[in-house]
Amino acid sequence: MEIDILRDDSSVHRDRAERENESFLDMLRLGADTEGIAKPIVLFEDDDDIHLASHTKDLVRNFDEYRNNKTQLFLRIQHMEQHRIQKEEKLGQLMPGASTQTSVMMNQASQSALPTPQTVMMDSQARKQNLAQQQAQQPQQQPQQQPQQQPQQQKQPQGNQKLPNQSPRQPSGPGGGSGNIDPSAPSKHTPSGAMQGGIQ
Repeated sequence: MEIDILRDDSSVHRDRAERENESFLDMLRLGADTEGIAKPIVLFEDDDDIHLASHTKDLVRNFDEYRNNKTQLFLRIQHMEQHRIQKEEKLGQLMPGASTQTSVMMNQASQSALPTPQTVMMDSQARKQNLAQQQAQQPQQQPQQQPQQQPQQQKQPQGNQKLPNQSPRQPSGPGGGSGNIDPSAPSKHTPSGAMQGGIQ
């Protein structure tokens, strides 16, 4: 039985990750004589999970050596960060090509000064104050009071007073009935109506 049959497809990625680890260690240990060693590159075809696991394990194992050489430590972390960003690209969580900007982003981050604990505390307090001011400026939304329901039977108005939105009532005829109303007849409040009322 051939050895290749016993190995799964992930073995190629594990082998490549281990070769990259060896190259990084050679660059670290040889120092100025590393010009002939090619810096490992991240391929799009790499299995990023396998590479990250292998590189993390190797970095932790050899960290005492790496922390004495900031340049090589930076290169190692940059390589791992590129794998992490590339994985997010493949998952659609980042725009394509974001991993190619890893070195630029990390260089910019390394040149900016780290905040002191006092700066972090002052920034946190300023954020809390701004949030409190924004909340105080927003109008307090009070729940609208429901109008009290009026009883279904409304009191009848006294005399000739009418309720709002109530249509005017027709004058009643003799004996309290609706009577016969002549729309062309003048009102009794006009001079001609008063005269006619006086004649009758």
